[in-house]
Amino acid sequence: MTLLTTSVALNGILSWQVWQLKNNLPAPAPVNRLRAENKLPIGASVPALEAVDLNKEPVTLEFNGSGVPSVLYVFSPKCRWCDLNLENVKALSRMTDGKYRFIGLSLLDDKLPEYKSQHNIEFPVYAGLSRETRVAYGLGNTPQTIVVSPDGRVLKNWPGAYSKEVAQQVEEFFNVRLPGLDPAGGKVNDSRP
Repeated sequence: MTLLTTSVALNGILSWQVWQLKNNLPAPAPVNRLRAENKLPIGASVPALEAVDLNKEPVTLEFNGSGVPSVLYVFSPKCRWCDLNLENVKALSRMTDGKYRFIGLSLLDDKLPEYKSQHNIEFPVYAGLSRETRVAYGLGNTPQTIVVSPDGRVLKNWPGAYSKEVAQQVEEFFNVRLPGLDPAGGKVNDSRP
């Protein structure tokens, strides 16, 4: 009986301590704040990219010596927002006409050559990014657009599709007017002010 009483008393004390700890923890950060904190910061130096091309051949994408900034468009062929944003990215690539080097980085390589061909993507696309590369670049959610200077520093980093605020920031940075998101796979929606 004494053992039972001691056990109940200890469980009560431990429950009280757990309750105190739980109630003294800070509130969890909002999801948007977490995304912003995990985002690759402006000015950060990034390493060369190790990837594979559409023929599954390994490539190293260097920034030093490229002469122009690089635009890394991170996407996934199975991402609905990437599909909605694709006309914006293709238009951006055409409108900047050689002032930037566009590079597509797919987080999935399943049927990537077919995807590139079907969607008429004119810039090179790579996949097979290592876990280390994904961590170094803060990759995970798609789409994401990162602008890297010729000396390997991050100039801009936009998570998400080009809608509303992101579209305005992208347009101002590149001094272009984007077509808007493509909600119906061919019909451009320009509902921005």
